[in-house]
Amino acid sequence: MLLVYSSSSSCLAPLSAPRSLDLDPNQPEVRRHRGALSGAKQELEDRVTKSTKDLLATPVSPDEMSWGAAYVTDRTAIQLYENGQSTRFQEMAIRLQNTKLKDGVRIQRIAYSPSREIVEILSAERIRPTGEIIKATSTSDDGERGKVAGMYVDRRFKTIAFDDIEQGDIVHIRYRTDSVGSNMFAASSATWMICKAPCRSATCSTR
Repeated sequence: MLLVYSSSSSCLAPLSAPRSLDLDPNQPEVRRHRGALSGAKQELEDRVTKSTKDLLATPVSPDEMSWGAAYVTDRTAIQLYENGQSTRFQEMAIRLQNTKLKDGVRIQRIAYSPSREIVEILSAERIRPTGEIIKATSTSDDGERGKVAGMYVDRRFKTIAFDDIEQGDIVHIRYRTDSVGSNMFAASSATWMICKAPCRSATCSTR
């Protein structure tokens, strides 16, 4: 399912931006400061994040019980800016049913290219069936960069670890990636959302 929001839609209409945002709209800290002053939540993650209540309310399917773990949600939303830069928000939530599989769930790695991307972990938590939220045990940044064995390497990983995962727990991670440079859709300005886990389809036109 592909969900496209129009950047000119009234429900997403931006507030008057500072001059700095007119010159470079891909400045998360400036946009957040503007949102804090206005009381409006206009960031990509604010618009598409699933609530803890919704995640917990997702019914357990026979396939989930059979496989021992399943995605409750797995979605990506991409904001394209007219200057050629982009913001990508990703959210994933995995619910564990068979504790024998916990080692495959407790460590999550996010790959990125540091010369072209800035990655921010917005939240990394374990949600208990009771609704209790427990933060990830650790988050680290590792990987080689630069010239390695005669080859140029531009790849690092954000590694997130969770301890003591139990049956029914949901591993929930949200992060955003802001580009440094341009992309092939430089003339566009729109938001795209791709869901790989069940969600209702909806579309509207782009500008």
